[in-house]
Amino acid sequence: MTTTGAKLKPTNYVIKNITLAIKIKVKLRLTVHKCANAP
Repeated sequence: MTTTGAKLKPTNYVIKNITLAIKIKVKLRLTVHKCANAP
């Protein structure tokens, strides 16, 4: 591994985690809305 690769990897990892967290939050919100709207 090169030093530049080691420097870039953490940022990419953080960005991936943030996008995943946002997707999970959106999914949870959608499921909650569906359950709340369900009769």
